[in-house]
Amino acid sequence: MNFDSRLATDSIFQSKAIPIIPHSFTQPGVGKENYKYIDWSDLLSYKHPLHQSANPNKKLFIEQHRSIIPSLTPVPHQKINEYKNPDFLLSIVLFLLLLYAALNTLFSKYLRQFYYATFIYSESARLYKDQNATLPTFYAWLNIIAVIIFSVDLYLVFRHFGIFSNLSSLSLFLLSFLYILGFYLVKSILINIIGWIIGRQDIFREYLFHYLLYLKFTALLILPVIFFAIFSNIIWTEYALFFTGILLVIAHLFLYVRATKIIIKKGVFIFYWILYLCTAEFIPFLLLYKYLDKGV
Repeated sequence: MNFDSRLATDSIFQSKAIPIIPHSFTQPGVGKENYKYIDWSDLLSYKHPLHQSANPNKKLFIEQHRSIIPSLTPVPHQKINEYKNPDFLLSIVLFLLLLYAALNTLFSKYLRQFYYATFIYSESARLYKDQNATLPTFYAWLNIIAVIIFSVDLYLVFRHFGIFSNLSSLSLFLLSFLYILGFYLVKSILINIIGWIIGRQDIFREYLFHYLLYLKFTALLILPVIFFAIFSNIIWTEYALFFTGILLVIAHLFLYVRATKIIIKKGVFIFYWILYLCTAEFIPFLLLYKYLDKGV
């Protein structure tokens, strides 16, 4: 009998993996001639007496339990950056790009000089002394772009750390815009007041010019980083916001170095400059950090 014939069609398991296994009963006095072989195809067949010995009239009771599946409410899929409302921020970024394109078209000469003035003091001094009638419009345009960019950055900080989470996207952006605009105004007024107190308004007016110069330049550097942070996940958004903070710190360091050179060159007592840095520059940043750390 070949291998295929041993696997009958009525066998429970019709598989070629079932071999014919010799089974030896290791009883005392039984030799090799008494070895018995078991044909598994016969043993597993329905026609085997082992399966025919069962009582066919015996009833089999199967207990059944009714499965109750609770009703599930479908939850719409949300993107990982949905909490930032990227569509709303994208419209603002496109508006900023449109403003910058118009600025580059109308004031290309002054824009190029503006970039040079950030790194070369002689260019910044020439730009500061220039009395062209179109310069105030150019500065106002740049200030608006910088305020909007910093507002978007502050909006992302609020959204990322869950500050003012109950506000809508438009309300939170307007609040961020008011914060940045108020910071600009208070800083400008404070610098002018200190210059008036020590009787050197010309020097602190020049310092205010350089201060706004570095802020505007830093805002333009932050713009592509913000665009990346809008469409990133939570981890990369945190890295991008941390990078914008580093850019702001570096910009302030460059500003303080240049302002110190101006102060020393103009013959102002260095104690006044150190007192200004401690009261008007460092303490507000420490208070802001303490407020954000408490909010987080």
